[in-house]
Amino acid sequence: MKHAEDYGVDPDRIIISGDSFGGLLAASVCQMIAQRDDVPKLCSQMLIYPFLQVVKYSLPSYMQNAYAPPLTRRQAVKFALQYMQIDRGFEDLFLEGLLIPSDMKMKYRKLLSADNIPEEFKVRETKARKYTAPFADMQELIDHLYGPLLSPLLVEDAIIRQLPQTFILTGQYDVLRDDGILYKKRLEDNDVPVSWHHFEDGFHGSLFYINHWIANFSCCEEGMDSIVNYIRGL
Repeated sequence: MKHAEDYGVDPDRIIISGDSFGGLLAASVCQMIAQRDDVPKLCSQMLIYPFLQVVKYSLPSYMQNAYAPPLTRRQAVKFALQYMQIDRGFEDLFLEGLLIPSDMKMKYRKLLSADNIPEEFKVRETKARKYTAPFADMQELIDHLYGPLLSPLLVEDAIIRQLPQTFILTGQYDVLRDDGILYKKRLEDNDVPVSWHHFEDGFHGSLFYINHWIANFSCCEEGMDSIVNYIRGL
């Protein structure tokens, strides 16, 4: 970015994009760049069915689509643990939210509340079971869970306000759907322009199947069209 013009790149038209866990990386990088003054400001960030937090796996989309292929609720936790290099023996504890101290649950309760998700997305909601943590404190293990590298959805408003205009793509049958919806609200609440495209028949990884020789889904072409049209409109 510092040498964009040396490569024939317009420094005012740089976009960072990622899908799934790449959406997490894209969001994290954008938040870091937004706080720097030694590189150009980003033109936009594009988040394709992004993974944006590792704190709450009982949001409606996680419960409704817990077994929906190709990304199940348990797989989402497994991949997060692999990324964090944490023992997979903690998988069930993450799923049930038992690693989250009560004070942190209170701090992020509003940001991760299902009340922030439109009612039409909660029609199939499944109630999460309530558990009591078997230990009092695992603060050393979880200190790094709330920062921009793992939960860009939860960073301070001061960082969110500096972000560029944003494109978010979500699918109805995706465990990560509500991560995208909640991030959309956070951006809008902080006056960041958002272009949100949601597909009622969409599922995680759907863009992989565009023009696929085995299966053809309407949401694939619609999703790609929305991405291309957004870029052309910048």
